[in-house]
Amino acid sequence: MKNILNRKLISIVHILFIIFFIEQQRKTTLKGSLATLLFFRKKGKSCVTSFFDCPGHPEFFDQTINSLSLSDGSIVIVDIAEGVLLRTKLGLRTSILASFPVILVVNALDRMVIEYNSSPREIFIKIVQIIDDLNFILG
Repeated sequence: MKNILNRKLISIVHILFIIFFIEQQRKTTLKGSLATLLFFRKKGKSCVTSFFDCPGHPEFFDQTINSLSLSDGSIVIVDIAEGVLLRTKLGLRTSILASFPVILVVNALDRMVIEYNSSPREIFIKIVQIIDDLNFILG
């Protein structure tokens, strides 16, 4: 019995190592992760909020859609350097169809400065373009 458990443990560790290696190589997440936070208020009730981080890779878009079925809202994170991608559009449409409140986060502003040497004006124009793209999806 002890030998079987050791083999299972070794198999699990091996699988986790492979997932970690592939994630590092592809620079993307291969599995969703859950984080739950308790927010205390001085007056009134405290609230518990759970965040489910879904993989951004298109092959795992089904995890994103499935996680929305467990949600009360969604946070759409757009990488400013990549802009609005197809999976972002699909996730936003799914959230809107479910009547979820949506929060937009524009991420990776530092990439525009470091990798592309963009000026503040160019960054502003890119942010406005992203908002226009998302508004077009909503309209």
